[in-house]
Amino acid sequence: MGSILLAAAGATTWDEEKRLLGSRSLPLSESGRQQVHDLARQLIDMPLRVIYTGNSRHCLESARILAQGHRCRVRCLDALAEVNHGLWEGLSFCEIERRYPRSYRTWLRDPHAIQPPAGETVAQAYRRLSGAIHWIVRRHREELVGVVAPNLLRALAQCCLRGRGPEAAWDLSREDAQWEVFSVPDRIEGIA
Repeated sequence: MGSILLAAAGATTWDEEKRLLGSRSLPLSESGRQQVHDLARQLIDMPLRVIYTGNSRHCLESARILAQGHRCRVRCLDALAEVNHGLWEGLSFCEIERRYPRSYRTWLRDPHAIQPPAGETVAQAYRRLSGAIHWIVRRHREELVGVVAPNLLRALAQCCLRGRGPEAAWDLSREDAQWEVFSVPDRIEGIA
């Protein structure tokens, strides 16, 4: 049985400005870089073999900082990209509410029922992510591997690794834990 260390990507300026980052690729902010260096110090004794992440700059920067202390490689998987929020990306929640009032109200009431214009649903992102997690688990059966993910994708990964559906992600995305280790069997029930 292998293990996955699920770690948070560091913050960007958009995160700090409460703008919806989604699949956009921005660098870490200074405070985001400090967050990741602090996290790296916490994880220094973890025997990581490889760290997987999506292809956005802040995720790659985060993974590379974590990998330095472990002398392990970073692998980029497109399936580990943050949820694509389409035309909402870069907007504050107030701006989304003003420009897309009906969609915004639906999103607050039932976040799984909405697909932002030119974006993807949470369910679509969950299916994409669960396939990637299953692939990682099969490939690293007896190893501890890292997965660095941004906020909502990390919450979806927690759901997947706990055997829960994506509907629990909104509660988990508000958790403050920067990392968590999951022992996973070779086959995770409920994922492809």
